[in-house]
Amino acid sequence: MWKEQFGVTTRWAPEVPLDQWGLALQVDDHSRYPIFDRHFERLWNTFAGQQRAQEWLGLGVPILAIRAFSMGVAGTDFANHRVFSIAAERHRRVIQDVVSDDLVKHADVRGAGHFDYTASRELWSRIPKFGYTPPGLTVALRDGARSLGVLATAWLVALGLAHLAVRRLAV
Repeated sequence: MWKEQFGVTTRWAPEVPLDQWGLALQVDDHSRYPIFDRHFERLWNTFAGQQRAQEWLGLGVPILAIRAFSMGVAGTDFANHRVFSIAAERHRRVIQDVVSDDLVKHADVRGAGHFDYTASRELWSRIPKFGYTPPGLTVALRDGARSLGVLATAWLVALGLAHLAVRRLAV
């Protein structure tokens, strides 16, 4: 990608003119997004697997199932963290694109030999506000169904064992 855009084989080679750095930032960012996304997806899936394992451990330690469900309803569980983090990353990329675009549009008029750029106040007014709406209670209840199922199973097992114990004591 660097070869096609700037005629260099090394990222950020000294031959990339300073007045092309805005474009270089865009090229660099967009070429790396798929790599970051792939690695973060694997990381998120690993965390989600760990969360599921903890929920299943709630069969033996019901407090884990209660904790998972209550965190989901409160919006402090891993699923909510993941949704927020992905939204924040999307917004960061928008900011990066706006800044890089401004660098492209306002390249140093004195040429490529130096870097004379200052972001204007107008640039920062073009940055959209970060708008995030957390998933609602319906999503929390749907995502918490496994925790509730595990908790209900643990309760039924405990109830069954208590019933057996009472029958043995009555004999």
